[in-house]
Order: sequence, then C-alpha cells, then structure tokens
Amino acid sequence: MSPARTFNVRTGDFTDLKYMYIRTCIPMSKLHESCLFSSWRVGLRGMASDIHFRAAQMYHFYSVINTSYKIKAAKVKSNLLAYLAVACFLAVLLVLLLVIIYYQMRKTVRMKEALSKSHKKLKELNETLNEMNQELNKHNDSLMELNEVKEKYIAQFFELCSEYIDKMEIYQTEIYKLTINRHYEALLKRLKSTTFIDKELDSLYMHFDSIFLSLYPNFPDKFNALLEEKERVFPNLHYS
Repeated sequence: MSPARTFNVRTGDFTDLKYMYIRTCIPMSKLHESCLFSSWRVGLRGMASDIHFRAAQMYHFYSVINTSYKIKAAKVKSNLLAYLAVACFLAVLLVLLLVIIYYQMRKTVRMKEALSKSHKKLKELNETLNEMNQELNKHNDSLMELNEVKEKYIAQFFELCSEYIDKMEIYQTEIYKLTINRHYEALLKRLKSTTFIDKELDSLYMHFDSIFLSLYPNFPDKFNALLEEKERVFPNLHYS
C-alpha cells in the first residue's frame, strides 16, 4: 500500500503525509517542550520563592522562639540563683541557729549544774541551820530553865532574908523584954546560948545544899566516883 500523499497548492507538488506529519509534529513538540520548560521554570521560581518565604517565616519563628526560650531560660536561671541564694541564706541561718541552740543548751546544762550545786549547798546550809536552831532551842530552853531557877533562887533568897529579918526582930524583941524586965540572968544566958546561931547555920546549909544540888544534880555521883566506896558521902538535906 502506498503512503498517503497530498497536493501542495503553493508548490504544485504532492507531499508525503507522513513526512508532513513529522515536519509538523517536531516543531510542535519543541514548542510544547519549550512551554513545559517555561512553566517548569516558573514553577521552580514559585517554589523557590515559596521556600524562601517559608524559610523566612521559619527563621522569624525560630528567632521568636529562641528569644522567648532565652528569656525564659534567663528567668529560670535568675529564679534558680534566687532560690539558691535563699537556700544558702537559710542554710547559714540554720547553722547559726544550731550553734546558738548548742551554746544555749550548754549554758542551760551549766546553769542546771550550778543550780544543782547551789541546791546541795543550800540543803547543807539548811541542815546546818536546823542543827544550829535545835542547839539554839536547847540553849534557849536551858536559859529559860536557868532563868526560872534564878528567879526561884532569888525568891528563895528574899524569903530567907525575910525569915531571917523576922527572926532577928523576934530575937531583938525578946532581948528587949528581958532587958526592960531586968531579967539579967536570963538575958545573959540567952546571949551566951548558941542555939539560935546553930539553927540558923543548919537552915543556911540546908538551903545551900538544896540550891547547889538543884544546879548540879550529878555532882554527888561525880564526886563519889573519885573516892573509894567506904569514903563516899551522900547529901543529907534533913538537918536537926
């Protein structure tokens, strides 16, 4: 089968259709390739500009994020430093408080020891004072007894003096009567008699022994302890 042919009016020749198709399609394919290349270049340029725009946006966002991160990191660091400073201050304060508490406890222990020693000394002083008070009470009792004894003996002394004065008045009255009545023999006999003097001496000795034994009740026993048994003497308060 012969290839299809066409008549060229301008030249007056028959042209092969295949050849015309090739000659027509080649320039059209080149044109199409040119269009495609141009659109591809435009597309690449658009993509490049889009990439640059997105890169710029990303850089801007990154800058904002980086700046925000740096600000936040600086703030966190500042807060950490502040917390660290506060923690250090509290630690130093705690150490100072512990030192103060330690010294206060030592001071308290020393004060307790001093108070304990003072309490012991006060207790000893109280015991000593109690003993001294007891001795003073005994001495006071002894003094009271001595005062009572002294008052008793003073009263006895005045009583003896009063009795002696009364006896002397009676004796003087008897002498006076004998002298007035001129009983000279009886007067002389009475004056020579020692009966009155002996009675008064016996009374004096009896009162002296009574007073002395009241003052020193153990004197006879102590005195007889110095003597042999056959030479011991015992007080006799009953005089004739």
